[in-house]
Amino acid sequence: MSPMALARMAAQRYPDFFKPWLARIADLPEAALVDLLRCVLDTRISVAGREFALSLLATSRRMILEAP
Repeated sequence: MSPMALARMAAQRYPDFFKPWLARIADLPEAALVDLLRCVLDTRISVAGREFALSLLATSRRMILEAP
């Protein structure tokens, strides 16, 4: 089972547990993700790696919020 499918299943089974976390994710602006990745030293991540990580985080966030 994929991590996203597992999260969806858990959210359906335990909605009271997941609601606060979904609200926190919804309130998290994409700029916060950019700021987080800026904390990673340039010697530890390439420009392409930083762009990939941002894309992965933004896509994951969107998928979580769009999940039924």
